[in-house]
Amino acid sequence: KYPPSPTPVQTQITAYVEHLRRDRGLAEGTVYLHQFRLTRFLSHFFAEGPVRIHDLTVSRIYAYIDGLPQTKRNSVRRNVCTALRGYFRFLELQGVSTAHLSAAVPKVPQWRAALSPRVLTPSDLDKLLASVDRSTDVGKRDYAAILCMCELGMRVGDVARLTLDDIDWRESSIRIANHKRDR
Repeated sequence: KYPPSPTPVQTQITAYVEHLRRDRGLAEGTVYLHQFRLTRFLSHFFAEGPVRIHDLTVSRIYAYIDGLPQTKRNSVRRNVCTALRGYFRFLELQGVSTAHLSAAVPKVPQWRAALSPRVLTPSDLDKLLASVDRSTDVGKRDYAAILCMCELGMRVGDVARLTLDDIDWRESSIRIANHKRDR
């Protein structure tokens, strides 16, 4: 027996997932979220029939998003909207006009705690660096890690994975693998 032919929705999802991996280099967890959310969205509108993007309207997209569970952090809605915007950009690359649909996808706010600053003030950074005991090996490591994050904008995980082989002393450069995007 031959395996069943993929549905039009599955064909669309497969092409989009390949794009996310090949062209966007997204991490597998992110690819999975896009795949899951988009599969539900396309299946909702097109079930087993052909995927006719031109049948989507702004009001249908809004109604779908409004029907999603509303949580305290709106993560479901935000993930769906992110997946939809990415999918519509992908379709534009394929020559399908979706600008009107992309503009219709709402930006779901992501609330942050009011007391968690995004950036240290120069004064706070000076205090933090002054608090590190650089007379010990651990203190020297911590001081270097803080500088990498604050001065170079490195992520915590990137600093943790850094090795001496990643530093080119002659060129005064550091090679950082972007593990979040698997590059």
